[in-house]
Amino acid sequence: GMKEGWFTGKSLDDVSEPLTSVPNFENDRIVVNGRDRAKQIAKYADVFYEALADVDLLRKSRTVSAAKTQRNTALVGKAALGIGAAAEGVPHGAYHFFYFCTDAATQARWFIDNVPRQRGALPPVLDLEWNAHSPTCRTRPPAETVRAEARRFLDIVGQHYGQRPIVYTTPEFWKDNDLGRLGAQDFWLRSTAAHPSESYPGVRWTFWQYSGTGIIPGIPGRADLNAFAGSPEAWARWLAARRR
Repeated sequence: GMKEGWFTGKSLDDVSEPLTSVPNFENDRIVVNGRDRAKQIAKYADVFYEALADVDLLRKSRTVSAAKTQRNTALVGKAALGIGAAAEGVPHGAYHFFYFCTDAATQARWFIDNVPRQRGALPPVLDLEWNAHSPTCRTRPPAETVRAEARRFLDIVGQHYGQRPIVYTTPEFWKDNDLGRLGAQDFWLRSTAAHPSESYPGVRWTFWQYSGTGIIPGIPGRADLNAFAGSPEAWARWLAARRR
């Protein structure tokens, strides 16, 4: 009936974007009930859709979940441990946003205290970028200090978990701090305006964040979109080698 427009004279083909990943429940209602209470019922539909998509996404996804450890005070706060992702078999790991007003060893100890070793977890991620909008710390240490502190965190955390952490960063931070000098490393590079070969010439990368405004069913609002540097077979090998 909806395909052929039996109910209101409007069919699915008349809906502006009938099969996109972002449903327009208010507009799509014209197929069944016209505009009757369209806004109110669209709100109900959004709630049901998100609940169903959350479950479906976790069951079917083969992507990565990285749960951030976030600071709650001038030091650090609480960690999200990716329990839901683990329960559904989604590759997952913990992610730490570096804070330049606390030393690396203190942050590493807090991370270890709050992120338990978990069989099958991915390597930890260290996010290195300037805290331009931080209300408590906008310090920009010299490049030598940044690299030394990053190595300290990577060494402590890597030794504890038996996995060398992945380093996430931005083009600006990479250039300002010459992060290539960190040496052999799995890099997760943000580059939303160009391919990493342009933003990070000559750099070997493992993950590429190519968007910060993606739409994924089950995730409210905009989401980061990322790509792995390799085939599905290479991804399986990478997982097998790095999961603990």
